[in-house]
Amino acid sequence: GVRLRPWSIRWASPDQLDSMATAAGLTLESRWDDMARTTYDEQHGRHVSTYRKSESRPDAANHSEPECRGAADA
Repeated sequence: GVRLRPWSIRWASPDQLDSMATAAGLTLESRWDDMARTTYDEQHGRHVSTYRKSESRPDAANHSEPECRGAADA
């Protein structure tokens, strides 16, 4: 049968996501409007952001791939 589970989505602005990423030891690497890497325009209300482990953290050595990717649509 069908099983329903409660869930919710929390909208966060790019600034809020950046703050959460910083608190988690990540640094913003890039931000685009879409997956085609269109130049980011905050007026469009959407973004694709990539983050890396902060270099200042001892466990961040020698990682070349982004650690966290997030996309949010308004």
